[in-house]
Parts: sequence; C-alpha cells; structure tokens
Amino acid sequence: MNSIIQLSVALPVYNGAKNLKKHFNRIFKECDRKKFKGFIEIIISDNCSTDNTREITYFYKKKSLKKKNLCIKYYSNKKNLGYFGNFIRLPKLATGKYILFFSDDDVPEKGFYSKIYSKINNKNDNTMLIAPIKNSKGYHKTFFGINKVSYIVNRGSPLSGVLLLTKKAKKYKTYLKTLYPHTELYLDYFLKFNSNDLKIRPIIVNVNKQNLSEKLGDRMSRKQDLALLDKVKIIDKFYLKK
Repeated sequence: MNSIIQLSVALPVYNGAKNLKKHFNRIFKECDRKKFKGFIEIIISDNCSTDNTREITYFYKKKSLKKKNLCIKYYSNKKNLGYFGNFIRLPKLATGKYILFFSDDDVPEKGFYSKIYSKINNKNDNTMLIAPIKNSKGYHKTFFGINKVSYIVNRGSPLSGVLLLTKKAKKYKTYLKTLYPHTELYLDYFLKFNSNDLKIRPIIVNVNKQNLSEKLGDRMSRKQDLALLDKVKIIDKFYLKK
C-alpha cells in the first residue's frame, strides 16, 4: 500500500452527534480491516457543538487505535465560524490524495466505501467524481434540457459525495460569502477539470429529513429564499469570468 493516505473523508459538524455516529458505524463496518490500512482518514471539523460530538468522535478515535486501519482527526473551532467558515477550513486539514465531502446527516449505503476504494486506489485523476445521492443518481442530458453546469450547481447543493483531488481543492481561495461555498468550489473545479458520475450502486441517503419550515430554521440558517440567491451569486461570478 502507498504510504500516502489516499482518501480524506471530510465532515463539517455542528450538533450532529446522533447522525455522526451512524456515519462512523458505516465506515468501521466496511473499512476497519487490513485492506484499508493507510487508505482513509476521517476529518471532523467541529463548529463549537453543544451536544456530545466530541465524545462520539473520541470514542471512535480510541476504537480506531486498536487495529490502526483507520485514522480519525478531530478539530474543534475556538468559536462558531458558521457553515461557510467551517467548510472552507476542510481542504486545509486534509492530507489525503483525494478529498470526499460529507454532511454529518448523510450516510452512504453498504458497500459504498469498497466501491470508492476500487475506483481511486493508487490512481491519479483530476476529474471531479460525483457519487449517487438519493434524489440525484446521475446527469441526464435530455432531462428537461438541463445542461452540465445546471447539474453541477444543483447536485452540488447537497455537500455529500463529491470527490476532488485535494491539492487542487486547496488552491481555491476566492470564495464569495454565501451558504454554498461547496457549490462554488465544485463549479470552479468542474469548469477546470470536468466531472464524471461514479457508476456505483450504493447511494447516499439523508437520515435527517426536513420539511420546508424546518429547513428555514435549521443549522444552516437559510433565509426565506432557502439561499437561492446565494446560488445565483455563484453562477454570476463564473458567468462574468467568461
């Protein structure tokens, strides 16, 4: 096995202990074995959670030391940076060749990490890879005439399941102050290096279903327009570059 970590699974967390536990369970069930030794690190950037996020993380961190197949890194912000500040910190913390972003309330189905392993282990590809998520399993060219940029913006709104080369992700620093810095990063990366959907069967499922009123008052602090205007700002930024 290459001594360089191949995959950084990066999660910005705020009061997500309950769902984070489910994510850790998935990773341990699939990846806590010799085959994955030196392959994966899990990065938790905790945005001043008031629940037991720290305790949950350290429980699994201690567990990971028994076999040493997994590496868990926990970082606690000194103050709440908001989602924007917490997200843009993640690429700086990652040491893997690839970085895979996840929300703490999104959990992949059984077999997900084994498929990711087979797709990227000891490979070197600039192309952005997009894993299937429950409500978006791939780009369909003829679907209401949607184009690839629209697909990236909409599929990129859920943080989870997008995989980039870490060294390329680290270089992007000109973020607009929006609730969708990850969408901005994904769109910039796509325009430079293109994207491919990962043709795998296990999908990513959100375990924290919300109705509209709950979304308006959730951890993301969405506005009445559900931050739609933030997406427009991002699209305008890249449109004006042309």
